[in-house]
Amino acid sequence: MWPTTVFGFVAMAWAVLFAWRRAQSVMRPVLTTLSLLVLGSGLLGTTVGLVATLRGASQQPEPGDRVLVMFVGTAESLNNLVLGFIFVMFTLCITAVGQWRATRPAA
Repeated sequence: MWPTTVFGFVAMAWAVLFAWRRAQSVMRPVLTTLSLLVLGSGLLGTTVGLVATLRGASQQPEPGDRVLVMFVGTAESLNNLVLGFIFVMFTLCITAVGQWRATRPAA
């Protein structure tokens, strides 16, 4: 989760710069790449969490415990992906402000 959080804050900071500087076109590819990095990091965290969950579930002696560990572990693993989506959503909202400012005449 830490990489997703760090990449998410970097993407949001870049989006703020994008919005502040009236959506310079040279910043757009970096913003897109950072957003994809956040999603990729969230997906990687989810995948690693699911692998750990399945490995832990396979070591449970009782079948009922295996199912419980799989459900709880899967729910916890998906938090990485949710965090990535939240950061990308806020990044896109800030980017929309920058796009809107770019269409307005300079004061």
